[in-house]
Amino acid sequence: MTQYVDKTNSVNPIEKGTVIDHLKDGIGDEALHHLKIPERKKEGHFKTYVQAGGLDSTKMGSKDIIKIYDFQLPEEEAQDFLKHYPMATVNIIEKRILPDTRYKNEQRERKMVIVIHKYRMRDERFVDLKAEEDIGRPIA
Repeated sequence: MTQYVDKTNSVNPIEKGTVIDHLKDGIGDEALHHLKIPERKKEGHFKTYVQAGGLDSTKMGSKDIIKIYDFQLPEEEAQDFLKHYPMATVNIIEKRILPDTRYKNEQRERKMVIVIHKYRMRDERFVDLKAEEDIGRPIA
C-alpha cells in the first residue's frame, strides 16, 4: 500500500494501527529509528508505515507524522517514546462495528474508526486522554 501526501498537505486516514502525531517538524526520521520501525518492518511485524514531514499544523506551524498500519504500539513503548518526544501524541486506532444510533426505530450497525487510546505527556505524567473516543469517521 502506498500513501500520498495530498495537495492540502495531509496524509490519508488509517483504519487500524498506530498514528504518532504532533512530532516537531524534521524529527520524523529520528522518531522512526527510536521506535525501530524499519527493523520491525523487516522482521515482519507489519507491512506498511508512512512518515510525512512538513505537514501544516495549526498548533505547531508544521509537523511530522508517522502511521504504522496493522500494528499497535504497546503502552510501555508509547510511554518510553513520549518521555523522549513529550509534544507528540500516540493514537492507537481500530475499526469497529457499532450500533448506529441515528435510526431510533431500526437496529442498524455502522463501521467506525475508533481511537481506543490517545497517549500524551501531561505535566510530566503519561496519560491516556481518551480510552474510547468515536472520532465520527464512518467507513465503508
